[in-house]
Amino acid sequence: MANSWVRLWVDMPTDPKWRTIARVSGQPISVVISTFIFLMIYAANATERGTTETNKTEDIATALDVDESSIIAIIDAMQGRVLDGDLLIGWRKRQPLREDNSIERVRKYRKRNVTQCNAPDKDKDKDKDKDNIFLSDSNEIRLSNLLFNLILKNNPKAKTPNFNSWAKHIDFAIRIDGRTPEELEQVIRWCQKDSFWQSNILSAEKLRKQFDQLWIKMGGISPQDGPPANPNGNRSLEEVLS
Repeated sequence: MANSWVRLWVDMPTDPKWRTIARVSGQPISVVISTFIFLMIYAANATERGTTETNKTEDIATALDVDESSIIAIIDAMQGRVLDGDLLIGWRKRQPLREDNSIERVRKYRKRNVTQCNAPDKDKDKDKDKDNIFLSDSNEIRLSNLLFNLILKNNPKAKTPNFNSWAKHIDFAIRIDGRTPEELEQVIRWCQKDSFWQSNILSAEKLRKQFDQLWIKMGGISPQDGPPANPNGNRSLEEVLS
């Protein structure tokens, strides 16, 4: 079979069987391994794959520039170790048929590479999607802007965030957590007036994470309607982390 392939297992060169075969046959390990490779090639091209041609001792000897008697001795020593008559032991396990057609493998490899080269940059596409998920007049963007503007009042040096990233967390709070835009706005306004929470809620992600705590502390009322639940701001670390 033209252009066929054979596989070598990773520890093949150091397999202790070669030392045994070399000792029994009285031949160098390098010649033993080279002989086995020739037998593998014959087996790959045989009509009944895996069946090698142990009678080609003269051809192997000529190729390796050694006496034919050396090859005969090596093949005899291989019997029961890597050979069972003319059959290479473990052939089916190590030489799956699916890899024998090199032309087909190369064709699939090239097709896969061309596809990958022509494929759009998924990461860039994801970034573009992130930049265009939320409309400028959406509740998600509006509440993100509200939170940042109130943070900016408390800290004029606050770093401008990625508003689409913040809007994503606002969106999660609405769709997944079941918060209403009105509830989120109340909590945003309250936390940025509270002496303790205004320094702890500095992102939409943190707002979502601490919403339950904030809602309880706020008492469910907006700052305009009344004072915060704890006007003195005396909160223990255990209260914050619980």
